[in-house]
Amino acid sequence: MFESIYIVGLGKMGQIFAHIVPTIFNHNIVGIDPNKAPSPELDDLKIQLESKFKKSMSFKKSCIFLCVKPYHVSKVAKELEGQLDKDSMLISIVAGQSIESLSKKFKFKGPILRVMPNVAAQVGYSATAIACSENTSKDQKKWAEKFFEHVGTVDWLDEYLMDAVTGLSGSGPAYILMVIEALIDGGVKMGLPRNIATTLATQTVRGAAQLHIESGLHPAVLKDQVTTPAGTTIEALHELERRGLRAMLIQAVEMATKKSKKLSKK
Repeated sequence: MFESIYIVGLGKMGQIFAHIVPTIFNHNIVGIDPNKAPSPELDDLKIQLESKFKKSMSFKKSCIFLCVKPYHVSKVAKELEGQLDKDSMLISIVAGQSIESLSKKFKFKGPILRVMPNVAAQVGYSATAIACSENTSKDQKKWAEKFFEHVGTVDWLDEYLMDAVTGLSGSGPAYILMVIEALIDGGVKMGLPRNIATTLATQTVRGAAQLHIESGLHPAVLKDQVTTPAGTTIEALHELERRGLRAMLIQAVEMATKKSKKLSKK
């Protein structure tokens, strides 16, 4: 479908994509990042690396993964202005950048996908949501879905929900990692060696998530199944409710969603 694939921006997500794309598609693959100095992480990539856009590059019939920070989008758009044709496709993982704004900045009327994966793509467990412009064909959607299914689950959504996706699953790994860190410290406080506390906390979170996925039961039902009357769990749950854990997590998703909306306005 495409003659070339360009990964613009080689931060964390860009590097993840650069490792995975060559294993799925047989294309000419180029990574471009003017801000990246030589590093072992980039040396391991099996793609062509460039520090800037070159006149010799052809973006006709190409797929461009846009993986830069929001404040770099305009600069990249200026470099690619008028170089994408109707057979090209733009896939953006930039937070807060709407399909309409990307179309205007790049002066591109072709298919644009607004995608929100998360860092768990690195281990094949990303929760990815995708919204697309109306002119995206079934084949183009299938091509994109094939890629993102290699890094986790895929959900197609209306674009107005993408800011909420950013607040929940886009930023979500950071919330859960903070929970894991706190559980580890709790174990250490109670006398467990840190390495044992780390294993117990990590496996507990992993196991609880897998139990929920495989059982299909509501989290509250599973929680009640392990909450013995007058036992240790209900004592801990009471303290979590008293401290407002549930409200804090809901508020975290809300604040990240609002921040994503602010980025789109800027």
